[in-house]
Amino acid sequence: MLFFGSIDSLRSIMTPLIQKDLHLNYLELSGAFSLGSFGYLAGSFLGGLVIDKKGLKFVTVWGSFLIAVGLLIYMSVESYSLFASGFVLAGIGGGFLEIGINGAVPAVSKSAEDQARYFNWLHGFYGVGASGLPILSIWILQLSPDWRSGFWVELVLLCFILLFVIFFRYGQVTTHSGKPHSQRETVPNTIKSGGYARLVGLLLATLAYVMAEVGYATWLPTYLLQVRALPLSEGALYLSGFYLVFTAGRLSAHWWINRIGQEKTVMISSILGILLVGTAIVWRGEAAMALFIVSGICFAAIFPTIAAIACSLYANQAGRILGYLFTASGLGALVGNGMIGVIANTYGIEWAFSGIVCFLGCVFLCMFAVIRTKERIPTDESFVHSKNS
Repeated sequence: MLFFGSIDSLRSIMTPLIQKDLHLNYLELSGAFSLGSFGYLAGSFLGGLVIDKKGLKFVTVWGSFLIAVGLLIYMSVESYSLFASGFVLAGIGGGFLEIGINGAVPAVSKSAEDQARYFNWLHGFYGVGASGLPILSIWILQLSPDWRSGFWVELVLLCFILLFVIFFRYGQVTTHSGKPHSQRETVPNTIKSGGYARLVGLLLATLAYVMAEVGYATWLPTYLLQVRALPLSEGALYLSGFYLVFTAGRLSAHWWINRIGQEKTVMISSILGILLVGTAIVWRGEAAMALFIVSGICFAAIFPTIAAIACSLYANQAGRILGYLFTASGLGALVGNGMIGVIANTYGIEWAFSGIVCFLGCVFLCMFAVIRTKERIPTDESFVHSKNS
């Protein structure tokens, strides 16, 4: 997760340099990002299908390998078609790797509270990587102005991860390794017991949230550079500050999520995000700039909490459910980047960036619909029973 956070942050910071070096307009640039998201969508869906059969190690190794190949392709070419192809391949690997990483949570959790806590801790380290790399990127750019320099650092980190996974003893761990295959429920029965309406609502909330987060993280430095006239190095510091607050929110979320309630946490976070991001965009005073950083607390707990809710509801098919969630995540990144690119190319980056407020509004509405459904979330006792029976 450190790797995922750092490479997403790096791509965001290097976006203006990539655009300038390869002579890309907003539409072409967002097209490459969207193709990467399409690859992630495909990788997430396939990873969710195979993780319970092949285990965590299989999908994690293949995910790391495919990302490495994709990185090498788009760092080494100048052709736009090959550049975009590298994003697709890295996206497929990213989907596999993220399923392999997140699959460890339902494998070791003993209660719904455990899952909420572990998912937030796990994704908190995404924020650690995302908040630390912007500062490192400024130093790297001072040594070498080529945007590829930072990606070479990421490739070295990825190689260490791949070697670790290859030699680490995973055994036959899957998302429900303790349960014989013959005793597992079928996917339709599991989904029916948890409620179709809830699953659809959770998937739509995931899609809308990722549209908001990816749009914010990918385009914030570009927005600050072109609308607020800040230097790129200062924009990188704002992104780093956002992820620092974001990380603190995720690592501390277990103290307050279960007191508020998981679904209500998602709704409250999205409403606060609308208020803070909307104010930061509309209000042009110096004090408003701090809101771009503070808003990280609003984004922090939404995705891990949705994942915890889903894995609690559908405990017997956690691997597949994670596959569905991360497929929705990939679709959100695909649609979000594409929409922002199209709007920015037509109306300007300021209007496009404002779309993030609308995406957060959709998260609120989806979670409101989930709460309004009549199906109950299982208690901790039923959660443990459904996992171990």
